[in-house]
Amino acid sequence: MTTPDEIDENVRAGSVEGPLTATEQGLIDEIRRRTSALGERFCTSCGYCLPCPQEVNIPGIFRLWNLQRGYGNDAYSRLEYQKLCEQRHWADFPGASAEHCVECGLCETKCPEGLPVMADLKKAHSDLTAPRQ
Repeated sequence: MTTPDEIDENVRAGSVEGPLTATEQGLIDEIRRRTSALGERFCTSCGYCLPCPQEVNIPGIFRLWNLQRGYGNDAYSRLEYQKLCEQRHWADFPGASAEHCVECGLCETKCPEGLPVMADLKKAHSDLTAPRQ
């Protein structure tokens, strides 16, 4: 949730009584299936890890990685990460790529998910730049 309206919407959704419909349960099952590929803990793009002294776009990189791993959006994720690496001015995700990380560790001290940000940035970079099979 990022806005008061989204909070209100969630409160309304949580106050509905009765069982879920088959369609609603199906949507929940599909979301669980897709997000299970991300592991038990993953970046939620909260942005608390920022600012990075090297201007690495940590949440942007992890968002692309999440889209690649959890939602099968490989082509878009790779293209946008390539634009980030090449510092193209029209990239959807501005800032620096993971290869600019100097492992200062500031991001990890601020991550509310307790993620191994530095190690995950390396994995994300590797996955987003690996040759396609």
